[in-house]
Amino acid sequence: MTRKMARISEGLDDPFPTKQLAVLGMIPCGIKSEACVTNISQAICRLAEPVAFMSIIAYSFAMVQDIKGEEDASFYSGLLVSAFAMAEASTAMIWGSISDRYGRKPIVLVGLAGTALSSLLFGFAKNYWLALLARVVGGLLNGNVAVMQTMVAEMVKNPKHERMC
Repeated sequence: MTRKMARISEGLDDPFPTKQLAVLGMIPCGIKSEACVTNISQAICRLAEPVAFMSIIAYSFAMVQDIKGEEDASFYSGLLVSAFAMAEASTAMIWGSISDRYGRKPIVLVGLAGTALSSLLFGFAKNYWLALLARVVGGLLNGNVAVMQTMVAEMVKNPKHERMC
């Protein structure tokens, strides 16, 4: 085995951390290592939070009008939309420290399960306060964005590979 191949097998001169990033579903493509293609599983993980946060904007006003009536529907609709972001912001640091202790993958899975559960609860809510509770629970259980960025940063050994497309 040549010296360069030995260094690559040890991970010292690995042109791209393929094995490490396969855990997150990221694979290199093409000749240059700067280019990457995001696997379906990671795309779903990364899109779960923004979809859960932004999807209700289109229909929240009409939903609140249907549930609570015409009076103050815009105020209550704004509460529904912002409850998720406020709850997520209040627990992001906590999820980060929990992921330091118990690992990144379990926390990402808890976040995805929390997002799915809260979305189902919100979808079946016939009461405004239950819908608001579902949004708060979704935000409290979702710390995925920061945890997944940390996972990628920890797996990449070469500093020029840290910025992913």
